[in-house]
Amino acid sequence: MKAKPSAKESAKKIFIFVAIILVCSFVFLAIEQGYLGLFLFFLAIAISVVLTFLYFIYFSFFYRWARWGLAVVTVITAAFLIRIYWNEIESRAIDYYSDITLPNKYKNYKYLEEIAHYAENGKTISYLSEREKGFYSLVFLNDKNELIYSRDKGGEEYLLKYNTQGNIIDSLTIRTNYERATFVGNYFLNINNNYYNTWAIDGDTLSKPITYLKETDDWDTPKRKEFLEKTLNTADYLYLTEINKYTNTNDSIQSAKDGAKVFFQKNNQWMYFYIPIEALDYYEEDYYGGKILSKGKNIDLIESFYKKATVKETHKRGMIRPKYVSYKGYLYTDVVVDNVTFHIKEYRGYYAYDYIMKETTSYFSNKTESLEDFSGIRIYSNKNLQYKLFTNVEKRMYIIK
Repeated sequence: MKAKPSAKESAKKIFIFVAIILVCSFVFLAIEQGYLGLFLFFLAIAISVVLTFLYFIYFSFFYRWARWGLAVVTVITAAFLIRIYWNEIESRAIDYYSDITLPNKYKNYKYLEEIAHYAENGKTISYLSEREKGFYSLVFLNDKNELIYSRDKGGEEYLLKYNTQGNIIDSLTIRTNYERATFVGNYFLNINNNYYNTWAIDGDTLSKPITYLKETDDWDTPKRKEFLEKTLNTADYLYLTEINKYTNTNDSIQSAKDGAKVFFQKNNQWMYFYIPIEALDYYEEDYYGGKILSKGKNIDLIESFYKKATVKETHKRGMIRPKYVSYKGYLYTDVVVDNVTFHIKEYRGYYAYDYIMKETTSYFSNKTESLEDFSGIRIYSNKNLQYKLFTNVEKRMYIIK
């Protein structure tokens, strides 16, 4: 009978080789501390595991202990890999279970994230701005009930105007060069360079200068404060904003002694002046934490509506009718507008089925407007508009017409 190969001698050689490559790769990792060091270290570990497997596989043909060793190494390696890839394994298992248990009637529901237009029986739900895939910075109604859409792209302001039928009737791109700008009433104000335009109400794109009240240079702080309080009561629009000498180059001289800049409109004329920030008894904060004070500044249409609406909560469904939540976390909903039903789905996260179908629907309303809200899915209606607005993602809006 042929003699069995020596396992001890082979084990010694493998141990020495593995020790050398692990020590060398670890030392290189300690010195390099970069991606190359990590790659070489994990490569050394992988080589060590492979050599260990090959060792036990080979000697399992000759020795029982090698077969037991192979089993142990296999179990340990499998447990290690399962631990590393557990989230992926769990995710795939949930996806599979969710797919095979999903009722057939929900398999053709539309995922709005993947389509620009969804038509059903003469009605369409589509991005409010196809170019921006529905994302917006500000949406509001002007005095003619025309919808103004604004998207700040960092360096430019992209604007759209919709008539009451929901059709785009005008568009404008304003190069702001990262300067601060805002809408106050029907006016677009450039905060840095002191000009405005009236495009939002009359389509005029001409930039008109805002007059500086030079006489205020001679006023002390109490007089400026008194003038501000009077102007708040008498001006049609007012917007006060904190200025920063490092970002507003045109205001750098003033910002050394004054902390705020005040724009106001009176008798159809826009003017501005400066005032020390410490003179303000009250103020609001903008998105970046800066101090502001406003009269007539436009805020998001829905946010503005919430402030002047009454609300009722109930489990009775209206236009938004949740139907099913999959184990994967997709919410399947029927949206019914003027007897036309849109079948949509959206991702809500794993285990959403535990709570989401139990949520109430909130109905907001005033004399002209109404809004239905179920779990962040919202439909806005206005008696002056022949379309509805739909949103299910923060700062993303669709139009239904």
